[in-house]
Amino acid sequence: MRRIWRLLLYVQPYALYSLLSVLLMAVVGAMAAFRLLLVKPIFDNVLSPNASANILVFKVPHLGWSLDLNFLVPSHFHNAWDVVAYALVVSALLKSVCDYAGTYLVNYAGFGMITDLRNDLYDAILRRSIASPRTPRRTRTRWSSSASLLKPAPRCSPPRPSCSGSTTSGGRCSRRSC
Repeated sequence: MRRIWRLLLYVQPYALYSLLSVLLMAVVGAMAAFRLLLVKPIFDNVLSPNASANILVFKVPHLGWSLDLNFLVPSHFHNAWDVVAYALVVSALLKSVCDYAGTYLVNYAGFGMITDLRNDLYDAILRRSIASPRTPRRTRTRWSSSASLLKPAPRCSPPRPSCSGSTTSGGRCSRRSC
Protein backbone atom coordinates (compact mmCIF):
# COMPACT_ATOMS: atom_id res chain seq x y z
CA MET A 1 0.00 0.00 0.00
CA ARG A 2 2.92 2.29 0.71
CA ARG A 3 4.15 1.90 -2.87
CA ILE A 4 0.80 3.04 -4.22
CA TRP A 5 0.91 6.18 -2.08
CA ARG A 6 4.44 6.86 -3.31
CA LEU A 7 3.23 6.58 -6.90
CA LEU A 8 0.23 8.80 -6.19
CA LEU A 9 2.63 11.57 -5.17
CA TYR A 10 3.63 11.81 -8.82
CA VAL A 11 -0.03 12.39 -9.78
CA GLN A 12 -0.46 15.34 -7.41
CA PRO A 13 1.21 18.07 -9.55
CA TYR A 14 -0.82 16.96 -12.57
CA ALA A 15 -4.18 16.37 -10.86
CA LEU A 16 -5.76 19.55 -12.23
CA TYR A 17 -4.72 18.70 -15.79
CA SER A 18 -6.07 15.17 -15.41
CA LEU A 19 -9.38 16.35 -13.96
CA LEU A 20 -9.79 18.98 -16.67
CA SER A 21 -9.08 16.40 -19.37
CA VAL A 22 -11.73 14.09 -17.92
CA LEU A 23 -14.27 16.93 -17.98
CA LEU A 24 -13.38 17.80 -21.58
CA MET A 25 -13.77 14.17 -22.61
CA ALA A 26 -17.20 14.16 -20.93
CA VAL A 27 -18.12 17.15 -23.13
CA VAL A 28 -16.89 15.16 -26.16
CA GLY A 29 -19.21 12.32 -25.22
CA ALA A 30 -22.12 14.70 -24.65
CA MET A 31 -21.57 16.31 -28.05
CA ALA A 32 -21.52 12.90 -29.73
CA ALA A 33 -24.82 12.05 -28.04
CA PHE A 34 -26.25 15.45 -28.97
CA ARG A 35 -25.39 14.92 -32.63
CA LEU A 36 -27.15 11.56 -32.51
CA LEU A 37 -30.18 13.18 -30.89
CA LEU A 38 -30.32 15.70 -33.75
CA VAL A 39 -31.03 12.92 -36.23
CA LYS A 40 -34.58 12.44 -34.92
CA PRO A 41 -35.67 16.06 -35.45
CA ILE A 42 -34.14 16.00 -38.92
CA PHE A 43 -36.23 13.04 -40.05
CA ASP A 44 -39.35 13.83 -38.03
CA ASN A 45 -39.65 17.59 -38.43
CA VAL A 46 -37.25 19.08 -40.94
CA LEU A 47 -37.68 16.61 -43.80
CA SER A 48 -41.34 15.87 -43.13
CA PRO A 49 -43.89 17.75 -45.25
CA ASN A 50 -46.48 17.75 -42.45
CA ALA A 51 -44.36 18.94 -39.52
CA SER A 52 -45.88 19.82 -36.19
CA ALA A 53 -45.99 23.30 -34.67
CA ASN A 54 -43.11 22.67 -32.27
CA ILE A 55 -40.65 21.71 -34.97
CA LEU A 56 -37.44 22.17 -33.04
CA VAL A 57 -38.50 20.96 -29.59
CA PHE A 58 -37.73 17.37 -28.73
CA LYS A 59 -37.49 15.33 -25.55
CA VAL A 60 -34.19 14.01 -24.22
CA PRO A 61 -34.60 10.27 -23.59
CA HIS A 62 -34.42 8.92 -20.02
CA LEU A 63 -34.19 12.40 -18.50
CA GLY A 64 -37.60 13.85 -19.25
CA TRP A 65 -36.14 17.15 -20.45
CA SER A 66 -37.31 18.94 -23.52
CA LEU A 67 -34.71 20.74 -25.60
CA ASP A 68 -35.61 23.72 -27.75
CA LEU A 69 -33.02 24.21 -30.48
CA ASN A 70 -34.13 27.81 -31.02
CA PHE A 71 -32.64 28.57 -27.62
CA LEU A 72 -29.20 27.34 -28.74
CA VAL A 73 -28.89 29.24 -32.04
CA PRO A 74 -28.79 32.94 -32.91
CA SER A 75 -32.14 34.64 -33.39
CA HIS A 76 -31.67 35.40 -37.09
CA PHE A 77 -32.08 31.68 -37.95
CA HIS A 78 -35.79 31.03 -38.44
CA ASN A 79 -35.87 28.10 -40.84
CA ALA A 80 -35.85 24.68 -39.13
CA TRP A 81 -33.22 23.27 -41.50
CA ASP A 82 -30.90 26.23 -40.78
CA VAL A 83 -31.27 25.73 -37.03
CA VAL A 84 -30.51 21.99 -37.19
CA ALA A 85 -27.58 22.50 -39.58
CA TYR A 86 -26.16 25.23 -37.35
CA ALA A 87 -26.51 22.98 -34.29
CA LEU A 88 -24.75 20.12 -36.11
CA VAL A 89 -21.83 22.28 -37.19
CA VAL A 90 -21.41 23.94 -33.79
CA SER A 91 -21.60 20.60 -31.98
CA ALA A 92 -18.97 19.12 -34.33
CA LEU A 93 -16.65 22.09 -33.79
CA LEU A 94 -17.12 22.05 -30.03
CA LYS A 95 -16.55 18.30 -29.94
CA SER A 96 -13.35 18.64 -31.98
CA VAL A 97 -11.93 21.44 -29.81
CA CYS A 98 -12.76 19.60 -26.58
CA ASP A 99 -11.32 16.35 -27.95
CA TYR A 100 -8.06 18.03 -28.91
CA ALA A 101 -7.73 19.90 -25.61
CA GLY A 102 -8.62 16.82 -23.54
CA THR A 103 -6.14 14.64 -25.40
CA TYR A 104 -3.43 17.29 -25.07
CA LEU A 105 -4.00 17.65 -21.32
CA VAL A 106 -4.04 13.91 -20.63
CA ASN A 107 -0.82 13.48 -22.64
CA TYR A 108 0.79 16.41 -20.82
CA ALA A 109 -0.13 14.95 -17.45
CA GLY A 110 0.88 11.40 -18.36
CA PHE A 111 4.23 12.27 -19.90
CA GLY A 112 4.91 14.71 -17.05
CA MET A 113 4.34 11.99 -14.46
CA ILE A 114 6.53 9.54 -16.34
CA THR A 115 9.29 12.14 -16.74
CA ASP A 116 9.22 13.01 -13.04
CA LEU A 117 9.33 9.34 -12.08
CA ARG A 118 12.19 8.70 -14.50
CA ASN A 119 14.18 11.69 -13.21
CA ASP A 120 13.74 10.60 -9.59
CA LEU A 121 14.84 7.08 -10.47
CA TYR A 122 17.89 8.42 -12.30
CA ASP A 123 18.80 10.63 -9.33
CA ALA A 124 18.44 7.67 -6.95
CA ILE A 125 20.74 5.56 -9.13
CA LEU A 126 23.33 8.33 -9.29
CA ARG A 127 23.32 8.75 -5.50
CA ARG A 128 24.31 5.13 -5.09
CA SER A 129 27.79 4.12 -6.11
CA ILE A 130 29.27 0.68 -6.56
CA ALA A 131 31.15 0.97 -3.25
CA SER A 132 28.13 2.11 -1.31
CA PRO A 133 27.50 0.12 1.87
CA ARG A 134 23.81 0.08 0.95
CA THR A 135 24.59 -1.96 -2.17
CA PRO A 136 24.11 -5.65 -1.42
CA ARG A 137 27.33 -7.63 -1.12
CA ARG A 138 26.20 -10.20 -3.65
CA THR A 139 25.68 -7.51 -6.28
CA ARG A 140 29.13 -6.00 -5.64
CA THR A 141 30.67 -9.46 -5.89
CA ARG A 142 28.87 -10.16 -9.14
CA TRP A 143 30.07 -6.85 -10.60
CA SER A 144 33.66 -7.41 -9.60
CA SER A 145 33.70 -11.04 -10.78
CA SER A 146 32.12 -10.06 -14.09
CA ALA A 147 34.76 -7.42 -14.56
CA SER A 148 37.53 -9.97 -14.01
CA LEU A 149 36.04 -12.26 -16.66
CA LEU A 150 36.46 -9.63 -19.31
CA LYS A 151 39.58 -10.39 -21.30
CA PRO A 152 41.13 -8.36 -24.08
CA ALA A 153 40.37 -9.55 -27.59
CA PRO A 154 43.19 -11.56 -29.26
CA ARG A 155 45.32 -9.47 -31.55
CA CYS A 156 45.72 -10.70 -35.08
CA SER A 157 49.02 -10.38 -36.79
CA PRO A 158 48.93 -8.42 -40.04
CA PRO A 159 48.69 -10.50 -43.20
CA ARG A 160 52.04 -11.52 -44.64
CA PRO A 161 52.92 -10.50 -48.14
CA SER A 162 54.32 -13.89 -49.05
CA CYS A 163 53.76 -17.46 -47.93
CA SER A 164 57.32 -18.51 -47.25
CA GLY A 165 57.58 -21.92 -45.62
CA SER A 166 53.87 -22.78 -45.82
CA THR A 167 52.00 -24.92 -48.24
CA THR A 168 49.98 -23.19 -50.88
CA SER A 169 46.88 -24.35 -52.60
CA GLY A 170 45.79 -22.40 -55.59
CA GLY A 171 48.08 -19.48 -54.83
CA ARG A 172 46.74 -18.90 -51.32
CA CYS A 173 48.42 -19.49 -47.99
CA SER A 174 46.95 -22.35 -46.02
CA ARG A 175 48.02 -20.93 -42.66
CA ARG A 176 45.86 -18.23 -41.10
CA SER A 177 47.38 -15.05 -39.75
CA CYS A 178 45.42 -15.07 -36.45
